[in-house]
Amino acid sequence: MVHTGQPSRGCAVCRRRKIKCDEKTPGCSYCVKTKQKCPGYGSQFDLVWRDQTVVAKKHVEQRIRATKDMRSQEDSAKRISLPEMRTRSGMYLSSLRPVPTPNSLDDPEDFALSFLFTVYAPPKYQSFRYT
Repeated sequence: MVHTGQPSRGCAVCRRRKIKCDEKTPGCSYCVKTKQKCPGYGSQFDLVWRDQTVVAKKHVEQRIRATKDMRSQEDSAKRISLPEMRTRSGMYLSSLRPVPTPNSLDDPEDFALSFLFTVYAPPKYQSFRYT
């Protein structure tokens, strides 16, 4: 529920026309003067508090869809094969251990080892990077 501030307490006709309603019963002066049936005054609770359940659910579904799309793009990017390349030392890149992705570093020990190798190991011995 979201508090939307102090709303107009007028009848639906006056609120739609954005004019001051005198809130008389059974009908306001404007509705009587224009010879139309005054729709009455709604619940103050409904005017002040709005249920945001549907809106929140829609936002969550959009986030889930976006995450799935992003993951499918990452999966397709992983399938791209790169040409065989050599490092400066003459080693083929395919002979090196793969670089762990953030998802594979969920284990704190793997993350710590990755950081350790990145920061303290000479570049010649670094087989994966801290991400």
